[in-house]
Amino acid sequence: MRVASGMFCVLLSLSACGRLAPPKGSAGVEEGAASAADPESFYRVTRRDERECEGLVCGGFSARRVDHDTAICGDGSRRRECPVGVIDLSALGLDVGREQELRDAVEDGRALVRGTLSRPGALLVSEGWLGRTGAEPNGAFYRLNGIYAGCEGEPCPLAHAYRLNAGWDMVIAGLDLAGTGVSPALEELTRRAMHGTPDGVLVAGTTRFVRGPNGSMQELVASEIYARAIPAGGVACAGGMCAPGEFCQTPPGQCDAIDRGTCSGASGLHTVEFAPVCGCDGKTYSNDGARWLGRTGRAHEGACKAPPPAKPITRRGSSAS
Repeated sequence: MRVASGMFCVLLSLSACGRLAPPKGSAGVEEGAASAADPESFYRVTRRDERECEGLVCGGFSARRVDHDTAICGDGSRRRECPVGVIDLSALGLDVGREQELRDAVEDGRALVRGTLSRPGALLVSEGWLGRTGAEPNGAFYRLNGIYAGCEGEPCPLAHAYRLNAGWDMVIAGLDLAGTGVSPALEELTRRAMHGTPDGVLVAGTTRFVRGPNGSMQELVASEIYARAIPAGGVACAGGMCAPGEFCQTPPGQCDAIDRGTCSGASGLHTVEFAPVCGCDGKTYSNDGARWLGRTGRAHEGACKAPPPAKPITRRGSSAS
């Protein structure tokens, strides 16, 4: 329904598309006290508790419900930051190395986790998202899911930006990743994931208006982007991005099918035989093992086809000699 409503907005008037009014109880609105902890939400660890003491709620961490001024903690109290003694990642099914990587990122504030706060002071995690740059996030947090609007002019709807923990969204006309410092390859992967996977991508950033022939809309200026932490091998490329050192291995000949790809590391078996294959990055590799080392999918057997030569420009009034 949200995508449909976005397309209806396009058909109605592009200049009218913009921020939807947040419902009551969303970010920035103080809620009444409650005895039950908040439902599953996105949290970010804000600081370590350096005190030396016994117990689960001392010597641990403080976590904040993102885009909210307060949260209802596991003990039923409402606070700006909730004490967390245990960060439970067991539900994610990660191997030891991946779990430690995520845990380090969570404890350093470089990750977002989705989960619930329970008694006594435990954060039970159902999703983990690692920051791609390690930069301090600036602005609000959003999940982006792409829109295929097919406009003839600008600005044109690019994605729904769902505000985390808020239950409302806006339609954005652009995503500016320049400030994150990510590579062009990761930028392209981010945009493909935004359109091609149910998870979309998580982004922290601020908004600004852009104007053009179609009126004015908002675009998102990202300060950090997040990739979902998932088990290795045989698991879909959730969010379109895999752990550092891995790549999205799409089915042969289906370079754009990231929703059916699996996160893979470099293969341990490589030969020196010459059996060229074309990678999804448009490069020819000497064999399939070299293509794995290049961390890209396989477009087809054999060398990549060279682009056709550019046609010479013939000026009017000129003749061949």
